[in-house]
This record gives sequence, C-alpha cells and structure tokens, in this order.
Amino acid sequence: MSGTKTVIIQVLSALTVVLALIIVSSPNAVAQRTLTLAEAMGIGLTQSITIELEQIRYDQQRFGLELVKSNLKTRMDLRFTLPEFSKGITSIETGDATVFRDDKSFRSSGSLTITQPLLFSNGTLSLRSSYSTLNLERETGITQNNPTGIIETNRWTDDFRLTYNQPLFRPNTLRNELESTERSFTIAEKRFEETENTIWFQVQQQFYSLYRSKRRLEIQEQNYQNINQNYQVSVNKFQAGILAAVDKMQWQVDLANAELDLISQELQYTRQKDQFKRYIGMDMDEDFEPVANIEVTPIDFDKSKALEEAMVNSVNLLNSEYRILDQKNNLEETKAQDRIQIDLTLSFGLNEQDDFGRLLNGSWNWNWTNGLLKDFSQTNSATINLNIPIFDSGRRKNRIARSEIGILQTVRSLDNSRLDLQQQIQTIFDEIENARKRINTSSGSVTVAEEQYSISQQRFEIGDITSDQLFTSNTRLTNAKEGALNAQIDYLLATANLYRQTFWDFENNRPLNETVQTFKR
Repeated sequence: MSGTKTVIIQVLSALTVVLALIIVSSPNAVAQRTLTLAEAMGIGLTQSITIELEQIRYDQQRFGLELVKSNLKTRMDLRFTLPEFSKGITSIETGDATVFRDDKSFRSSGSLTITQPLLFSNGTLSLRSSYSTLNLERETGITQNNPTGIIETNRWTDDFRLTYNQPLFRPNTLRNELESTERSFTIAEKRFEETENTIWFQVQQQFYSLYRSKRRLEIQEQNYQNINQNYQVSVNKFQAGILAAVDKMQWQVDLANAELDLISQELQYTRQKDQFKRYIGMDMDEDFEPVANIEVTPIDFDKSKALEEAMVNSVNLLNSEYRILDQKNNLEETKAQDRIQIDLTLSFGLNEQDDFGRLLNGSWNWNWTNGLLKDFSQTNSATINLNIPIFDSGRRKNRIARSEIGILQTVRSLDNSRLDLQQQIQTIFDEIENARKRINTSSGSVTVAEEQYSISQQRFEIGDITSDQLFTSNTRLTNAKEGALNAQIDYLLATANLYRQTFWDFENNRPLNETVQTFKR
C-alpha cells in the first residue's frame, strides 16, 4: 500500500510539473514563426524608424546641395506689366483762375533678366532687356492749333543692359558656400552609412540579447525540473524516515524560488521580444522564436589595421576636420569685413525712345524706317565703390580673436577625439580577448558540471551527500551553462562592435557596408 501511494504521489507531482511548464512557457509553444539573425537584419535595415529618419536627414542634405548648385546656374526672370492705367486731375494756377486738367495714361511693359553667378571670380554677370509703351492724353483746352483740346503722346522705349559686378579683395563666398555644402553632404552620406552599420550592430545586440534571454529561460526550466526532481526524492526519503523534515522543507522553498525565477525570466523574455519587434519595425502582433548559431570561430584581428580604418572612417573625426575648414573660411570672411572693400561694376547699355501712333485705337501708324530698334543710344559706365574703415573701437580685433579661439578649440577637440577613439578600439580588443579566454575556459565546464551533478544526484539518493551539497551542485551546473552562453554572445557582440567602429568586415576583408547591403536584398 505504501509503494502504491508513493507511485501515485510521483505521478501527480510529475503532472504538476508538466502543467506548470506548459502554463509558464505557453508563449513559446504558440510561436508562429522562427526568426533568424539575417531575417531580422533585413527587416531592421528597411523598416525601422531609425533608418527612415536617417533617410529623411540624408534627403534634406542632398536637396540642400542641389539648391546651392542651382543658385550657381543661370537664372532667367520674365516680368510683365499688362497694363498699368491711371487717370487723374491736375490743378494749374493761371493769372485769372485755377484750371483743372484731365490726364490719362496707359502703360505696358515687359522685361527679361538673365543672371549668371561666376564661381571662379565670385562675381555676377547679368543681362537685362526691357520694353515699354506709353500712351498719354492730356487736356490743355481748345486752341486754334489744337481744336480737340487734347495733347496725345505715344512712345515706345526699349533698353538693353549688360552688367558685371566684381567684389575685390574679399574671399570667394560662392566657392566657400559650395565647398561647405559639399562637405555637409559628404558627412550626410557617411552618417547614413554609419546609421546602417549601427542598425546592423544593434539588431545583433538586441537579437543576441533576446536569444540569450530565451536560452536562460530554457536553463531556468531545466533548473526547475532538477530541483523538482530532487524535491520528490526528498519527499520519498522523508516518508522513509531517512531525511529530516527541515531538509524536505528546504527543497520545497528552493522549488518555489526556482518557479519564481522561471516566471520572472519568462516575463523578461516576453518584454524583450516586444522591444525587439518595435526596434526593427516588425508587426507587434506577430509572434516568433529567435533561432541562432552562436558557435564561435575565433578571428585573428590586426590591431593596426583596425585603428587605421577607425581613424579614416570615423564620422565624428571627419566632421571635426570639415568644421575646421569652415571655421577657417569664416575667419577669412571676418578679416575681410573691416578691411578696405572695393566693388567694381561695369555696365554696357543700349536704349532708345520712338514715337508712334495711337495705341488705344489701333492705328499703329509708324514705319520701320523711323529708327525704331535701330538707332540706339549707348549708356556705358564703370563704377568703383570703395569702403575704407577708419576706426571700429576694436570690433574687428575681437571678432578675429574669437574666431581663432574657436578654431583652436575644435583642433584640440579633434585631437582628444582621436585619443578617445584609440582607447575605444583598445577596449574592444580587450573585450574580445576576455570573451575568448572565457570561451576556452568554459568550453568543458558545462560537461564537467553535468557529470558532477549526475553523480551528486545519485549520491544524494543513497544518502551519501546532504541536500545543500546537491543544491550547490545544481547551482554550479546552472552557472556553468549561463557562463558559457554569455562568453559566446559577448564575443560575437564585441567583434560586431569592432566592425561597427572601424567600418570594416575583418572576416570577409571588405568594407562593412558592403556586408550590410547583402541583408537589404
């Protein structure tokens, strides 16, 4: 009877364990798909909010560069006034009385302006051609010579002018603006590449963190099963009178703690999964299971190559170098503000005015032999505007000093950034070496811990060791599994971080962005 009771207790306990595991790990059981690292990379590099925002910033810089280039191209403006009509009454004082005169005017005009900035000289060449017609009626009173009492004027005016403006003894602001914008666009291109590399790294970081959480859940499940099995043994030994009640209760407490750890790990795993889906831009309602191969193949890295690539490809360093160039250009412009400034303007113009018949009644009674568009008058000019500063109360000196200090600050910051980057690369190499040593150390520790636990469990059943010793052996096994898991993932993440910092894929010996692009296809 006692044996039958023991069997029933063992069966019920086993069913309890199975039911608890089903309840706790049920989200794993209903997963709709498996997700590899490569698949996650493809989603993150094309659907994440991070890449969308960086694409917007990149497009802004690209259109900014196109705008500056467009400003250096020829511009044409055509303007019309069709028509301009005015009517008014003008008072005229005579010797006897005040006479009021009725004036009417009808004007139409059009102009074409062509402007071409000159990048090589910082000057501007412009061509303007304008045409206008004027029909003016003025009441003067009826006279013998003017029986209608109206004087009518009809005039055609055309003007052609070519102008060249050239600032002298000043920096070429057109070229400086273009070069600065081109540098900004280069930074935008580099930042976009950096963002893709960062997403490539962070997807790995979060994916392996999620995978680590999943594996820890599996380790906690195994830990729970081991403790539950030991608890059942302790119950049997207690009923047989060969185990103290306090030892059985200790196993009962340990079992409850293991179940709490299992529930906590399951919650952490679920939260990390939601965070990962949000980061890569995955549908939040879609469930999945991460699958990965974390077997490590050690790589011999060339530290000098890594440092060289990091220095050449660092966006922060490049941005500082470009900022120094911009600051030097601004310094030259600052120096030119309060120096002697000369603006040279050369102008060549042709114009004429011709009378013709009434415009309003359509009697266009003029002929082409009267000199229209033929007998032009020339209006040529040369103007030099000279500005000579005399006393500015030290403003120029202070502006120059402030600009020079700004350049010095950026140069010192650039030197410090180089040292920081060098230290970061060294730190990554230390992390890689540390993870490699931990992998070598933990490679056989799991197997040894499993064998030790199996022996300890057998010895506990026969009463050769205490409950504490068996519990310690189980804890050692759990720690060994987690230690080996952490060492492998830490190595993979450290090498990925090295690739990200150097923009170089050492495994395939090519730029990292070439590797990243393979996940977007």
